[in-house]
Amino acid sequence: MEFDLFKNLDKEDIVSVFIKKVKKETLTEEFTQISKDELKKKYGSGVCVDLFPGANLRKKGSLQRGQISISSKAVGYTEKPLYLVVTCSRKWAKQGEIDMQRYALVVSINHSNPEVDLYNKLRLRTQIAQRIRIR
Repeated sequence: MEFDLFKNLDKEDIVSVFIKKVKKETLTEEFTQISKDELKKKYGSGVCVDLFPGANLRKKGSLQRGQISISSKAVGYTEKPLYLVVTCSRKWAKQGEIDMQRYALVVSINHSNPEVDLYNKLRLRTQIAQRIRIR
């Protein structure tokens, strides 16, 4: 299981690339990387947000954490929503044995100015996307 953060894309663009890759290929470890490479090729390398630590190191553990500091001078974070994509290649379970994998997601956001009410600003703009299952 792994996750990636995308910016400056529409949800439909992200979903279509991942669905197309599933239909063409089996779900392997490279599935997510191939999908990310196609998005970068089509829309530019800036669509994938570089989190620390990187995806290759993160996906080795069961408790994964990625972080980024975005300054007020950062470009490309306000035009469109950010999309967090969680993928699971399911190489540890045979198809049909386990249909769903449970996971939890925690997001922490802070601002250098404590007077900024981030919670209410983001609560109005945040949408919990429906889980899209691809087989």
